[in-house]
Amino acid sequence: MGCDGGTKVDKREFIVKVKKDNKGIDKDVKNTLAWTTCSLSKEPLSEPIVSCALGRLYNKEAIVEALIKRKSTKKSDPTIEHIQGLKELINIHFERNSDANKDASKSSYICPVSKQEIRGQYKFYAIPNCGHVVSDKVIQVSQNKACMVCNEPYDVPLLLNPPEAEEKIIKERIMTTIKTNKKRPRKKENVKSSEGVEPAVKKPKIAEPKEEGKHEVYNSLFIDKTKETGKIRGDNFLCRGGMKGPARVQ
Repeated sequence: MGCDGGTKVDKREFIVKVKKDNKGIDKDVKNTLAWTTCSLSKEPLSEPIVSCALGRLYNKEAIVEALIKRKSTKKSDPTIEHIQGLKELINIHFERNSDANKDASKSSYICPVSKQEIRGQYKFYAIPNCGHVVSDKVIQVSQNKACMVCNEPYDVPLLLNPPEAEEKIIKERIMTTIKTNKKRPRKKENVKSSEGVEPAVKKPKIAEPKEEGKHEVYNSLFIDKTKETGKIRGDNFLCRGGMKGPARVQ
């Protein structure tokens, strides 16, 4: 990728050397590296490219591998401690600069609207919903909250590679939110077995009447007790009348 000084940053040896000596890095070179290399792996940026809430740029493959490793080892790389999952990332869509193939001093990417080269000196924003990267000038002249490339609506554009002081403030807010969410009690969920099937809920048993009680109830409805006692019971005269049939008309 083209740099301000005409240096093409595509060798890992150069990148690693610069990483080890961050204190002595020229500001322009540092800005160039932020736009040309993955913030995690320090490899040259290659599509697909994503950005986090801090505005840093990453190779998506490197982020996926790091998140999988963190989940399996329970150890997090400090570089991505503010990233909880892929859903937080924005898929970045850069506009390629056709002139970069002819002139190594040219930037590989440009703003699709203003055609301004994407370097470290100027501000560029990513539209959250679509990922298009446009210059600060385009954001300022935009009359409505819609991407000037695809007309996708948005609320707040994401500033890519912000100044260190600004990035520090944003990261502190994110980490505070993460810690607060971890302290909140989780809602109880249905416990599942090892096979992933929810255990059956035990239903309360309804007590059934004893067999003797049942027989007595039925017998009281249909059996004429006068044969045994010689007395007519007042509580079953309707049943007995119904069993004898209708009275004859004289």
